[in-house]
Parts: sequence; structure tokens; C-alpha cells
Amino acid sequence: MLNQIRLMLIIIVCLPILAATGCNDSANDSIEDDIDTLTSKIEESVDDLQDEYQEYRDENFVEDAIAANKRELHLLQLAQQKGTSVKLREEAKKMEADHTQLDNILRSYARANNMEIKEDAEVNTGLNDKEAGNDWDNEWTDKMIDEHQQLIRRFENARDKSLSTELKEIVNNALPTLRNHLNSAESLKMSMR
Repeated sequence: MLNQIRLMLIIIVCLPILAATGCNDSANDSIEDDIDTLTSKIEESVDDLQDEYQEYRDENFVEDAIAANKRELHLLQLAQQKGTSVKLREEAKKMEADHTQLDNILRSYARANNMEIKEDAEVNTGLNDKEAGNDWDNEWTDKMIDEHQQLIRRFENARDKSLSTELKEIVNNALPTLRNHLNSAESLKMSMR
């Protein structure tokens, strides 16, 4: 796609120049030099735009991942407070340690790369004000399954599209843990039936 944009820009810029010059050989040599210079500048501009777009995409991923991880941490803390199943509370405590570590890693990466992370002050997952009980436990496992599925998709997408080697490493290291959490949440859901 970028090559198509480059070609279109070159044609748009150069076609009027070629049409205006006619067949004069010395003029054509000068125009060819001008075209080469313009082509080079256009390619540099497109490369710069591509780099900026990649940085923007990586920054958006990090910001989204931190926000999603914050929701999960909130859900995990709620589970330890309101969960009626001992197994659910134990799993939530284990997952909380992993998500706290992931939060620290993502925030450290953001700071090291001068990323400005905007955050919502309050997290409301819809479970905050609900009464504890079996229904609450079931709704919690549904939310954990959904949140982990979404987070895994985001991480896989970042792994496939990020240019940052360091960010790819963070993502690759986190994915097995996130998949393990998804499996745990699905097992909890099955055990509650």
C-alpha cells in the first residue's frame, strides 16, 4: 500500500512538470534531476509517516493493554473480596500476582519509551455493587473469560504488527500466562455448573 502511495505521489508531482517541458533534452535532464530529488523527498516523508504510525500503534496498544489489565486487576481484587467459591478466590489471588507483574512491565516500557498513558480514574466492571453469591461468581467467571479472550487477541495482534523488538518480547512472554488464565477461568466456569 505504501508503495502505491509513493507511486501516486510521484506521478501527481511529476506529471505536470513533464507535460510543461516538452522534448528539450537539457530541460529533460534538469527535470529528471528534479524528479529524482522529489522522489527521494517523498519517499523520506512516507518512511517518516510510517515510523510515526508504528509508534502511535505501539503506544495505543500499550495504553489499551494497561487499561485492560487494570480492569482485570480490579476483577481479581473483587473476586478475593466477594467470591463465594474458595477455588475462585485462590485462582484470583494467583492471577493477581501475574497481572500486577504485567502492569509493572507495561508501565516500565511506557516510561522508557516516553509514552503518555491516559487512565480512567475509576474502574467499574458491573460487579462492584452486586451481591456476593453463586450468580456473582458465575458472572465474574464470564467476565474473566471475556476479558482474557480480548486481551489475548490484542497481544497476538501486537506481536504480529509491532516493530519494537522489546515490545514483541513483552507480548511473547505474557501470552502463555494469559492463555493459562483463560483456561483457569474456563475451568472455574465448568466447575460451577
